[in-house]
Amino acid sequence: AESATNTPSTSTSEPTGAADATTTSSYKDGTYTATASYSVPHGEQNSIAAEVTVAAGKIVSVKTTDNYSDHESAMYISGFESSVNSSASGQSLATYSPSRIGGASLTTAAFDDALDTIRSQAMA
Repeated sequence: AESATNTPSTSTSEPTGAADATTTSSYKDGTYTATASYSVPHGEQNSIAAEVTVAAGKIVSVKTTDNYSDHESAMYISGFESSVNSSASGQSLATYSPSRIGGASLTTAAFDDALDTIRSQAMA
């Protein structure tokens, strides 16, 4: 009985260790880029390109490039960019999602879409 108790204990700790290792190393280090488009209330089509550098499963840096045609979008995007560029660094690529920035919810959702694409690209 002692042996049977010990065996599950050992096999339980091994997968846990493997899962922990997978969590931190499931993404390949590198710089990835993805673009997502979205419609704004005025009928325009905007897009955001996200360039994310990843090391050891964490976001090292984020650079966004936006394509928009209206002045209102420019204000929202500016607030979003400054927030995401500072909040993303050091976060886990697997779980990071920027909080909604006032007025920039469409930009935030598009960035999340781009981040999902980057997660797929970076899978080891």
